[in-house]
Amino acid sequence: MMNIPQIRISQTFAQLSIQQEQGTLELEQPHADVQIKNTLPVMEMSRENGQLHIDQSEAWAAYGSENPIDWTKRLTNHIKNVVVPQAIARIAQDGDSLGDIARSRTSIADIARQNSMMTRELSAVGEGSSLNISMEYIPDNLNLSLREGLADIQVTPQKPSIQHKKGHFMISQAQYPSISIDWVGQSVDRAL
Repeated sequence: MMNIPQIRISQTFAQLSIQQEQGTLELEQPHADVQIKNTLPVMEMSRENGQLHIDQSEAWAAYGSENPIDWTKRLTNHIKNVVVPQAIARIAQDGDSLGDIARSRTSIADIARQNSMMTRELSAVGEGSSLNISMEYIPDNLNLSLREGLADIQVTPQKPSIQHKKGHFMISQAQYPSISIDWVGQSVDRAL
């Protein structure tokens, strides 16, 4: 029997080594610069005091404590507006009675009797009453003016700070490929 040599083939595969370093990105955003100037609102107020007017002149006149000049004016007006028209009306009435003397013989005696019994009343004093006092009230006058406040806002944005570091790839051959062929067993006789 013949021994047949055997061939042994072994193979080594190639191996690649990949190393990766990741890139980085750093962002920094400084705060914006904000400046605010505020003008306060202004309110102005002015006030005129109220007034109370009390007129007691009619009450004083009613009690006879009136100023003599005012009393004389009032008396003159009363005579002119009341007494004189009444006297003229009475004289006219008496004239009518005298014109009718033919019908009544006692007309002159009647007129004389009426004139003798008539009293002339001139009132310098009136009735005292709270209605103789006049009052007038003028309320306060309040003036308001308002000026609005203002806000002046100035914003200065800051640029962001950006720092970037690139990533790296490193590829290397960790193992090379190889094929190994060996004879295993006895030698082959070539003479055959």
